Amino acid sequence: MSILLRIAIRNVIRNRRRTSYTLLALTMSVAIILLLHGYATGLARSVVSELVDVDTGALSIYRAGYHKNVLLNPTDLTFEDLSNTRSKILAVNEVLSLSPRLSYFGILSPPENGEQTLESFFVQVRGMEPDLEVQTLPLLTSKITEGTVPRAKGEALVNSAFLESSKTTQLVSHPWQQSEAEEKKPALIVGKADGGTGGIVIGLTGHLGTASGTKSRQVLLRLQDAQEALAAPHQITEYAVSVKNLDNINKIQTNLQLALGENFEVLRWDELSPTTKEMLSNQTFVLSLVELIFVAVVIASLFNTMQMTIRERTREVGTLLSVGIRPSTIVMAFSLEGAFLGMSGALGGTIVGIALVALLNKVGIPATMPSLGEAKIMIRPVFAPASTLWLFAVIAVSSVICTLFPAIASSRMKPTDALRSI
Repeated sequence: MSILLRIAIRNVIRNRRRTSYTLLALTMSVAIILLLHGYATGLARSVVSELVDVDTGALSIYRAGYHKNVLLNPTDLTFEDLSNTRSKILAVNEVLSLSPRLSYFGILSPPENGEQTLESFFVQVRGMEPDLEVQTLPLLTSKITEGTVPRAKGEALVNSAFLESSKTTQLVSHPWQQSEAEEKKPALIVGKADGGTGGIVIGLTGHLGTASGTKSRQVLLRLQDAQEALAAPHQITEYAVSVKNLDNINKIQTNLQLALGENFEVLRWDELSPTTKEMLSNQTFVLSLVELIFVAVVIASLFNTMQMTIRERTREVGTLLSVGIRPSTIVMAFSLEGAFLGMSGALGGTIVGIALVALLNKVGIPATMPSLGEAKIMIRPVFAPASTLWLFAVIAVSSVICTLFPAIASSRMKPTDALRSI
């Protein structure tokens, strides 16, 4: 076997030009495949992080039935924020932190202005505890284009959906947003669960970029202010939860559901944003097709090279057959040549691919995602060892298979016919 391997290596090196072209094609194809796969993985991670670390959290915990009825009246399904409930959540393995929230719909009504009349707008309100929200959503502060996370009474942020209309842009950029006078600040008016009307005076202190791609106008304020407007002290609609490893999110979801019981429902980020999940699936599918095309290029290059090599050495095969070398030995020698050529190209492509992925991971690829409200993200390609091993195995097996057909056909020739060939 060692003798055959040395002969195979010598024969591969003998035709340097053809071997160089083939190795170059293999190296480039494998490197591009690894780069595409790394890009797809990095893109998925960046998009998920943009959603999970800015908006939804990895998991969200609601009162049972909330998600199906949220558009009717979310205030009917609030629950009390108890320390016992928090302890149960934080006790689950791999749960890092939680943030209580109170979400509902309301109307943002601007103050009277003698110069012009500003319209009121339907908004989605989210009340949160600043420190816990920042801890659970580590990228939240990086998306605030003006101002800071609301911490003082009456402070509020609005999302980028307010900037898409000239009327709402005028609203959030009006001088009264910085005014300290109560009568010059807008009012947040909400419908309470008992059918009455509540509200609170707020001051708009900044803008928040949205990550969910929603067109809804959102107002972010302190949990205490949101509860005061709704006249619902200690009531919340959800807990946003961050986890240690998103790869284990299904297991964490099951454990949380068991810990909290049937009175609560635990939803993953992809269940809260199915459009993002579908978008990622479509992008992964397209990139996978491109990877398959390059794999086909690799196989075609190997087959073409080995077929030409074996045809040119038909007389050599005839000589070997005439001196008593068995056809199986000839097939084995050619198979080793193909395997050596394929694995050399795969190894070179892997080295180049890993280097490119590592470089782009460090530098990053800036991108804008229209599906996430024009959010600006940084894509960092990720090296995937399992996929690299799979690709290496596919090329190794393909190189042997591509060699077998012409090698078997050549070894079955009569020695006299093989010696007569040109």
